[in-house]
Amino acid sequence: MSRWLLLSDLHFRHFDLHRVVETAQWVVAQAERHQVGRVIICGDLLTSHATQRTSVLSACHRFIGLLSDVVPRVHIILGNHDLGYRYDYQTTALDAFNIRRLAPYVSLHATVAQLELDGRRVLLLPFREDQNELTKAVSSLAPLEGSKTVAFAHLAINKAIMQRYVVRADVDNPHPAISITHQGFLGADRFASLARTFTGHFHSHQTLYQKQPSINKDDLQGSVTYIGSPLQLSWADLNDEKRGIILFDPQTALPQVQAPLAPESRPKSRLPSLPAFLRILRSTTYLVSSWVTG
Repeated sequence: MSRWLLLSDLHFRHFDLHRVVETAQWVVAQAERHQVGRVIICGDLLTSHATQRTSVLSACHRFIGLLSDVVPRVHIILGNHDLGYRYDYQTTALDAFNIRRLAPYVSLHATVAQLELDGRRVLLLPFREDQNELTKAVSSLAPLEGSKTVAFAHLAINKAIMQRYVVRADVDNPHPAISITHQGFLGADRFASLARTFTGHFHSHQTLYQKQPSINKDDLQGSVTYIGSPLQLSWADLNDEKRGIILFDPQTALPQVQAPLAPESRPKSRLPSLPAFLRILRSTTYLVSSWVTG
């Protein structure tokens, strides 16, 4: 059975669009190279909530088209940056692509849904400001059914890493020991009844394990994995090089690549260091219009 390719937080945007396009081309190449049967995008294809430039929409539409040319099925789960309004989960600029007419080859998922894909039970959890709707969908599953279900989502999980490396203006070396984590109400334990959960939203690749007497890093039952963005998008992503996509085996519910694929061909970050950016600010009038933080 063909593997699935998991991706999140590509963030098509006007700023640095060429890097996003390069990365999107790399994703398509990986899908073709590994002959995957499905691609599941866990949110945030776009960046701006309000207006979308023609160049951005065109690049995103081209990516979806190229992906569907080499992959039989593409699933797009809505993230918060794909939405036009905070609490309106049906209004998205992706509607401009008329994706619903591309079904079943390309599917846009705006509502919570239970599916069976290639023999694997799947729970799709698009972004919700109030995440209680998502946890209710998880708890509604019978124990046996839940243990065989893999969720794909766009979640804000408590203690998930938002910024892995902290850089100060007066220090050149980053400090991974004091990563910035999300302080929220939704814990990874709310997804313990599932086989696995893969999610977008935060850009740092990581796996949150369930609390056990002896933590076995090979025991992924109930764990929550942030796929991570495939490229660095802001200074919060600086120095965090563990980026790419995940290849997933639907039969075993295990990723065949534990860490994201990140070969030398993947576009490298061209973001300046923080001290360099501060020098730019001191010497010029610099307007930062939009930075992605998750």
